[in-house]
Amino acid sequence: MLSLLMIGFWRPFMFGNQNKLVVGLDIEWLPCFNPDENHPVALLQLCVGRRCLLFQLLHKDGLPAFLAKFLGDPNVKFVGVGVKGDAEKLLRDHKLFVANTVDLNRLALSIYGEEVYGKMGLKRMAEEVLGKVMEKPKNVTLSKWDAEELVYEQIEYAAIDAFMSFEIGRNLLKLVWKRERESRPLPRVQYLNCHYQPPLLLLQDTQGMFQAFALF
Repeated sequence: MLSLLMIGFWRPFMFGNQNKLVVGLDIEWLPCFNPDENHPVALLQLCVGRRCLLFQLLHKDGLPAFLAKFLGDPNVKFVGVGVKGDAEKLLRDHKLFVANTVDLNRLALSIYGEEVYGKMGLKRMAEEVLGKVMEKPKNVTLSKWDAEELVYEQIEYAAIDAFMSFEIGRNLLKLVWKRERESRPLPRVQYLNCHYQPPLLLLQDTQGMFQAFALF
């Protein structure tokens, strides 16, 4: 049932002929206050457009097979700040393999060419790329993410992180795809003495707030 739910949510966001689904990915775990602590990932956040799915990984009787299959799909781009490290922790803690990650720091650095983008956190990057201000209160950042029942503030915080990751990734990838299209000639079809040139692929913008679906 949940696999059908995910497909229904995210099918409209397949980016045309790119056949690539872009998904914002983030994770949360119980904060560590000394070097010897190593808490496993407690919450996995996935977001496309205005739709976010939150998975409590510590309170499941086994992980759903569709989740592992989805994360392992090479046709899905999972975007985020430090997403490679997140993917490594998911593999280490839960044996969940993320096949195709796109780090937003490296992507922004390749586009803008300024070293500062390689060191930005999600909050700063949201300001620079989207012009949006994120609130990241410490009492939520350092809260008990391994709790069996998350409070509203935690759900909101987690969904916003994944949503912003998606929005930043979507905007940066649009710039990359635009440059790729402009750098190569469009195909032409010749009929007698006439030429037909197809229009550029248009990527649809997503506007408005997100919806968070917490799957506990």
